[in-house]
Amino acid sequence: MKTIALADGDVGWVFPHFDNQPGVMEALSAADAHMRRLADHLGVTPGWTGSGLEFHQLASVTDLFGCAETRDVTFVAELESGVLGPEPRREGGPPWEVSANIAVRCDAHVDCGMHIIEEWPASRHDSPQEAATALAKAAQWLHDRGAAEPPTSWRRRDPPSGHS
Repeated sequence: MKTIALADGDVGWVFPHFDNQPGVMEALSAADAHMRRLADHLGVTPGWTGSGLEFHQLASVTDLFGCAETRDVTFVAELESGVLGPEPRREGGPPWEVSANIAVRCDAHVDCGMHIIEEWPASRHDSPQEAATALAKAAQWLHDRGAAEPPTSWRRRDPPSGHS
């Protein structure tokens, strides 16, 4: 997988035939800012490249992804563009799917991965504007939730914590 900061990529990778709609870029910039502010609040570097939003390219599919991660909790927002049906697509939507979640790593004797503590309901969108706006709202929700309480509090909400 290749990871590219929002500012260094091409929105056309996610929204084919994109005609530089200002509202889309405004919404993506807002999502980027929310993820950066959340990472700043947590005292961590945003994403994998230091960008609030990043393009994740795998084969011919590119998604937009934002995360802020501490030792205790991970906050993720994603706009998926190519894997929305039984077969992967060669280019992005429509539709595009937007989701967000707050998760903690399993702390059981045998690590089973991440446990989702809260999630923004996934939604599908038929236009770049709708998808970008939904991503900005999901990222704002993550920021608001992450700023509302200390990162260590999320571990206590993990019902399966310590399962075997």
